Amino acid sequence: MNEKKTGGAGMGTGKYLLFVFFLLLLLTCEKPERILKFETLEVVSTDISSAAATVKGEVTDLGSKPIEQHGLLLSESSVPALGQQNTVEKPLGVLKSKKVFSADFTGLKANTPYYFRAYVVVDGTPELGSIMNFTKKDSEAPAVTAGTVSEITMTTASLGGEVTSDGGEPATVRGICWGTSASPTIATALDTTVNGTGSGTFTGRMTGLTAGTTYYARTYAKNTKGTVYNSADGVFKTHSLPVVTTTAISSITTSGASSGGEVTDDGGVTVSARGVCWGTTTGPTIALTTKTTDGTGEGIFTSTISGLSSGTTYYVRAYATNQYGTTYGPELSFTAGSTLLPPSATTSPATPVGATTATLNGSVNANGLSTTVTFEYGTTTTYGQTATAAQSPVTGNSATSVSVSIGGLLPSTTYHFRVKAVSTGGTSYGGDDTFTTTATLPTVTDYDGNIYDIITIGTQQWLQSNLMTEHYSNGEAIPEVTDQATWSTLVTGALGWY
Repeated sequence: MNEKKTGGAGMGTGKYLLFVFFLLLLLTCEKPERILKFETLEVVSTDISSAAATVKGEVTDLGSKPIEQHGLLLSESSVPALGQQNTVEKPLGVLKSKKVFSADFTGLKANTPYYFRAYVVVDGTPELGSIMNFTKKDSEAPAVTAGTVSEITMTTASLGGEVTSDGGEPATVRGICWGTSASPTIATALDTTVNGTGSGTFTGRMTGLTAGTTYYARTYAKNTKGTVYNSADGVFKTHSLPVVTTTAISSITTSGASSGGEVTDDGGVTVSARGVCWGTTTGPTIALTTKTTDGTGEGIFTSTISGLSSGTTYYVRAYATNQYGTTYGPELSFTAGSTLLPPSATTSPATPVGATTATLNGSVNANGLSTTVTFEYGTTTTYGQTATAAQSPVTGNSATSVSVSIGGLLPSTTYHFRVKAVSTGGTSYGGDDTFTTTATLPTVTDYDGNIYDIITIGTQQWLQSNLMTEHYSNGEAIPEVTDQATWSTLVTGALGWY
């Protein structure tokens, strides 16, 4: 039995035609073109210095075509353009991604308006962004910082610094300055160093310093706009020999006694040895075998003196040693086997102190014996001058205040002094102390030749004594008025006595 098939060939042809139609439609359709989007960004103040400026642009959409070149233009002209003689071009190359881009422009004029814009090149055709502008800052003084004072010795120290900005003009000199007063400057410093020019780090070495002295140091940098210093002083104290006192002699027997001392200042480095030394002549040192070793460092220590001969007078000093050497405390003396105790002496601050005078103070315990008290003083610890205390001789078994007024001193000078006490029981010294005389008072002279000292009270200067002149500064006599009635009605100058 035969069957009739219908529609098979027709259906296959229809499907084929529909496929061809859609294929042709896809091939003939074009994607919509994307638009390139970019802009010039406003400049911010932090991007402008006295030395340069950084300007920026941004591409927010790459568009449909490759960006062959992009960059920034800068000009003093209000319309910067590519190929223009007074326009500086900063091409940055092919751009393949959206981003903010920037360029630095240097060698700009101070206080001058500049105009800038971003640009891109597509298909060989440049496209220019909107125009922005700024005014370059004027050049300024440099900026400098400081490190920490290091490598301190008795007479030297180092300080490093960095010129972090030249202010738009090269630093012509840089270095350090120092002195014994705060905030030293090149003009007021004891000394300075010169450590090159320009920006960057540097180190200066301070020399010729005085041992045991507090100094203030700063870095500085200078260009044509001025000199600047780092913000905070580097405060340091130079190393020195240690300072030690000698403890009063006690527990005297026929063969021994007790003493000791106190290291009050290690000189900035470790005290490696301390103790007392003694002998039968003045000025015992650690070269003698008759000494003790009683620890290290600062602080109080106790020493036992032994091996003495009864009836012999001995001289004792405490000592302390650091890397710079050995120093000694005040010398004491006593007699082995004696029941008589040496006096004890303490030096107290000098007060009052003037330009050429001072009062030296102390206290002495005579320990029951008549004791002669004097003060030694001078510009060094060798002293050289002696003055007897007003209370000398001192007796009794308790501390007695002693003092002496001295004169003939030099103004603005540091003096050392100590009290000395001598009895049949022995000799004792107080510790060394210092004072500095004041500066000489300024003076003014009137027409008649009278000289007046000037004193400063607050911010004002006053005559230290009453005015004694009888003439004005032009030589005209000042009239003298003696009765109260006339005086009370005066409207011009006059003098009177009351």
